Amino acid sequence: MVEGGSLLPWLLGIGLLAAVVALLIRRSMRNRRRSPGRMGQDSRGGSDPSGPGGPHGTSAPGQAHAPVAGPLDLAEAELVDADNALRRAEQVHRAMTQELESSPTEFQAARMTLDEAFALHRMSADPVAHTTADRILELAQTAVVRLDEHSRAVDTQIDLERTCDTVLPALGAQGDVEAVRVQSCRGTLDTLRTRYPGNILAAAERNLEHAGDRLDLVAESVRAGLAALAGGDRSTATAHARTAQESLGQAATLLDNVEWTPEVMAAAEASMSALLEQTDRDLGNAALAGPIEALETVQRFTTEIARWARQAIASGGYDPIAVRRTLEESDTALSATLAQTIDEDVAIARAVALLPTITLTAAAAIRFADDVIGTRRAAVGVEARSRLAEARVQEAAGLAAATSDPVAALAHLQAADHLADQAHTLTQADEARFRNAVARSGGTSGARVSNLLSGIDIPA
Repeated sequence: MVEGGSLLPWLLGIGLLAAVVALLIRRSMRNRRRSPGRMGQDSRGGSDPSGPGGPHGTSAPGQAHAPVAGPLDLAEAELVDADNALRRAEQVHRAMTQELESSPTEFQAARMTLDEAFALHRMSADPVAHTTADRILELAQTAVVRLDEHSRAVDTQIDLERTCDTVLPALGAQGDVEAVRVQSCRGTLDTLRTRYPGNILAAAERNLEHAGDRLDLVAESVRAGLAALAGGDRSTATAHARTAQESLGQAATLLDNVEWTPEVMAAAEASMSALLEQTDRDLGNAALAGPIEALETVQRFTTEIARWARQAIASGGYDPIAVRRTLEESDTALSATLAQTIDEDVAIARAVALLPTITLTAAAAIRFADDVIGTRRAAVGVEARSRLAEARVQEAAGLAAATSDPVAALAHLQAADHLADQAHTLTQADEARFRNAVARSGGTSGARVSNLLSGIDIPA
């Protein structure tokens, strides 16, 4: 205990020293030199630490990152940085669609490379072999090289420092258009509240709040950029234009997600009758299979879940996504137990009946998790991103097998749905840790925390 004064200056000093040491270690271990114009850096050419959460989503402003302990730590940090660079490039492209050509193939190639790296991360044993960590690092850096090339092409095409006189006002006008969408989205949520309990819409409400914060940042950045131009400082004006671009891209993504919510809820409700019918058929097959102890246990459980689901539907005001997923899990367990007792034709017919529903729900879960991670990337660690990457792989496998092997396709798509849901849950936990860390560091306003979560570089 320090006598005669507060511990705060000591703690801040120690935290700052640790942060500097960690940053120096991380930079020294990287075997490449980042160019000032790459998407993974700020406009001044310095490193972009991807927000106060860093690669593991556990630190806040003024706090030190965990020290690099080995090759996996370096690989994970590089992998998260590369994923952030791709998301940043996509968001800038979203904001500048009118000025840029169609979505570049570099994004698709970089995403495929990163998904391979995330798959290695998920499959790796603990502790990870150096060769595996090295391969993850190699793949992440390959993706970054592709994004570097795209960034240079975009810089050449837009030449933001030369054109910011016109780009800044245009970004301001786009922000005004998106602000109108905010009002429309509020009306959408008001309508949904008449059908669903408020807690079910909490995620959409948070997205709408974040969208408003990003649009405020767009307006602030445009004002600051125009002021810098008036003072003859084109470099600073360019930095503010980049912030406005990315903020606008995130705001549009968040508003898309809110507008899409009624469609997702309606699709989940519509799928319920088909899923209940299939559950009834599976329960009938279980009754015909005869007395099997393991089957009887699962049969009783599935019967209770189906009764609960029907009661929820009849009472109204339920969460169709949660009920659908619970019913699907119970029926899948029953089906797995029945697998040795039913004909192949029955199994195929069951899969064909369920494929349309699970195809839509898996795609929705993946898109939702991807949007949340992309707009809170400063807080999100490697595990949530890995689950999302694996969900995409499972979805692709399911779609590819839909015609040739419906049973396998169903299993892949169900796995994709659950992995995406896990990614969202992990993202929520990362965000909560981030917010708690910010509060412990002294706290700041809600909008400030929201924009810190975004991972957007905000010029001082």
